[in-house]
Amino acid sequence: MLEVADAEIAIAAAHPRYTRLSAEHRNTLRVIRGEMAAWSAGNRHPDAGYSLLNRVILHIDCMNH
Repeated sequence: MLEVADAEIAIAAAHPRYTRLSAEHRNTLRVIRGEMAAWSAGNRHPDAGYSLLNRVILHIDCMNH
């Protein structure tokens, strides 16, 4: 699931409108993507994965409101 979220964020980051996001939003997504990469490269504990997924969902939801 996190791999899909990471791919979707990467696609969104390549879109020209991505630059219209605030620097804070872009930075938060960059940080979360780094944490997802570390999770993928590590022991992949499910609780940590669910926590990261929740953060992605909450952040995207906040950006849409």
